Amino acid sequence: MNEVCTDAELGRLSRLFVALAEGLQDYAGTSVALGAPRAARGDEVVVGRGSVHIAFHLTFEQASGTRRGCLLLPLQDALGLTARHRQLDGTSLGEVRGRSKPEAEDKEQLLALGHCLAAALAELDGAASTGQDTVSFLGCQGVRAGLHPHVPREPGEEWLVGRASARLDPWDEFDVIAMVPPAATGRAPGEQARAGGDGPGDDDAQPSNSAAA
Repeated sequence: MNEVCTDAELGRLSRLFVALAEGLQDYAGTSVALGAPRAARGDEVVVGRGSVHIAFHLTFEQASGTRRGCLLLPLQDALGLTARHRQLDGTSLGEVRGRSKPEAEDKEQLLALGHCLAAALAELDGAASTGQDTVSFLGCQGVRAGLHPHVPREPGEEWLVGRASARLDPWDEFDVIAMVPPAATGRAPGEQARAGGDGPGDDDAQPSNSAAA
């Protein structure tokens, strides 16, 4: 079930996407245009539409306990970012972006991208909560179109979900999807239960500190 975000939650997501844009640009070494996020609050794990996605799994350490979240990018656009990071051009740039699955060198670069994005969000959350929140990168997971990434949660647990259109020249727009916990709610750290996500199939395997697709 999805609900409308409060003004404060929309503000949190807007700041988060500003940080993501900066993280993407720092990693790619070139301009990445990112639009305003479309936001909702819900208790369902996000789904990438239309193509294989890479889920970048994150933990958010809050005063109330540890929460999980993730970022989703289409595989081809994530690979395009890695190619930009390696300063490839011409045929090499298109060849990397057009791969149907990451090669070994791509996996290393996807992990580097995940660490870069987590660092950008950690700086945002740390500034917003006097250093109490930290964001850590856990690893990558390849997710087929229409399936859920594996995000452990307890029943009824809610996230803020934002989708924003991004563009990396010379390619078409793509969606950046973020699923993050709301601000700390005062729950005691020991109350945070662990449960399996509800994404079916092999793509629902636990993420590791490696990139898979």
